[in-house]
Amino acid sequence: METIAVLFNPSSGRGKSLKKRAEIEARFQHHAIASRWFVSRSEDHLKDLARELIKSYSVVVTVGGDTTFTLAAAEVVNLSSDVSLGMVGAGSANDISRGLGHYDLEGLCGALLSGSRRRMDALQLEIADRPDKIIFMGALSLGLGVEVNLYIAQARERYPILKRGGSTVQALTGVAAVRHAFSHKIVPTRVWLENQGISDRCPITFSLMVLANTPYYANGLKVFPELSPFDGKLCCGIFQSTSFTNTLKIAGRISSQRHLQSPEVDILSGTSFQVTRDEPIDLQYDGEILAGTQGFTVRVLPAAVNVVIAG
Repeated sequence: METIAVLFNPSSGRGKSLKKRAEIEARFQHHAIASRWFVSRSEDHLKDLARELIKSYSVVVTVGGDTTFTLAAAEVVNLSSDVSLGMVGAGSANDISRGLGHYDLEGLCGALLSGSRRRMDALQLEIADRPDKIIFMGALSLGLGVEVNLYIAQARERYPILKRGGSTVQALTGVAAVRHAFSHKIVPTRVWLENQGISDRCPITFSLMVLANTPYYANGLKVFPELSPFDGKLCCGIFQSTSFTNTLKIAGRISSQRHLQSPEVDILSGTSFQVTRDEPIDLQYDGEILAGTQGFTVRVLPAAVNVVIAG
């Protein structure tokens, strides 16, 4: 087996990736997988590294979070490359690696050895009045998806001890963020939504809207159980809860998939969605927050990226 390139982001998951490096190297050595590691120093450096590795290697494995994989995948799309991308999820959420079945390091090693590959869909974000198009691979969210992340980031800056907290601390901070968003009337909010094939725009009131390419969202919640990153489809999840308590009830149903029967939850499927609003709204895609847009379109780019995957 030829040497693979490992694109390593040491800052992912607030240092989680650093703790995983020894384990990954040990598993690669155990399976006689030859690798050369390239360590990023910043987001711009990571993009530069990805661009060069994609030109020089036939297999590149990212070690980091969803954003790390997305940045590398965007370079693959922009370069129209046939390089194979793998992923070791070492970020805060790892929803893309879950969707790829790479949350298990042993599974990734098996796929690297067997040469198993599959073409993964990408998503393209087109923003009104901006000529550039943004490639991302997981999910875009509005409403609570943005507000919770902003609240957690601000809380960690205000109380640095929270940065050392684990998943329980993060979950409790997230609950406080949801309460804050409702009490300050940040949500619910309203946009106009147009699905490809439907000529009329629909007014949608929601507390959370998620447009996704993978089943998982927000650190392992299987919001879209029937969705696959290989089916050429895009799902739009609309959560119309109007209170803090109602939102928590719906969130509690996701693990058993009972949220799909909730009257406050709609799941739409298509290949593109257009969102417009009279006032600017913030959005988030794969961990990146983009402030103040009044309109955007998300569309599927089918089979855009070759990925290493078992089965």
